[in-house]
Amino acid sequence: MAYSQEKIKVSARIAGREGRNVREILHKAVTPMSNPHEIEVGGHPNAAGCLIPKEKEQEFINNLRQQLEVEVIKV
Repeated sequence: MAYSQEKIKVSARIAGREGRNVREILHKAVTPMSNPHEIEVGGHPNAAGCLIPKEKEQEFINNLRQQLEVEVIKV
């Protein structure tokens, strides 16, 4: 995570595991808190990122943890 004055840039990459889609995981983490004009997600299955407002950091982390737990259960 890289911090600017108003936003946080999140970068994620996956290595060594087939079947995971990092972009999809990030998208699912931001969707519940998403205002289409303040959050962006992009990338591809193996490397992706998003921009979130600083004030949404903890909400994003909580949502991401939930998504990662779901991914672990799928295995």
